[in-house]
Amino acid sequence: MQILDLRQIHSESLAPLFSEEIRHWRDELHWDYRPSISLIKRFIDAHSLGGYVAVEDGTPAGYGFYVVERANWRAFCFFPLPPSAGHSEAFDRDA
Repeated sequence: MQILDLRQIHSESLAPLFSEEIRHWRDELHWDYRPSISLIKRFIDAHSLGGYVAVEDGTPAGYGFYVVERANWRAFCFFPLPPSAGHSEAFDRDA
């Protein structure tokens, strides 16, 4: 597994993660997360969102980002692909 700086990638490479994250928020909390993903994509493509991407066999398996404002943490998010999406071994501590 590789860990890449989020500022080195394009948002299109995270499309499967974004789709799964949107589905998760919709199914679990009945929230429309699409506007949030749209904002995240804009910051990723502007290379201004700090964070990391976990890549397994060339496929993004999870990502996390953070927002710091005036030396204070304002937000942090991490989203791995769930086991049902085929990447459970990437996050299985016993594997």
